[in-house]
Amino acid sequence: MPKELKSLEDHEKDFWERFNFVIDSKGVACGIECPKCKAELMADYTKQLCSNPPQTPVWCPKCKWRGSIH
Repeated sequence: MPKELKSLEDHEKDFWERFNFVIDSKGVACGIECPKCKAELMADYTKQLCSNPPQTPVWCPKCKWRGSIH
């Protein structure tokens, strides 16, 4: 069965809904436990570190720990 493709217009609409959510929320809870205080980390998917492999900045809203994830 052929894969159902999304129109360019639908793709752009979905992208901007996700992107604006990240911008408006100043980060997204990413489901990862803080290594320091065990609270849930926040991720900023609007930034990407140009390492190999690329990494996303994360931080803890409770204890202010900062790091990155792949």
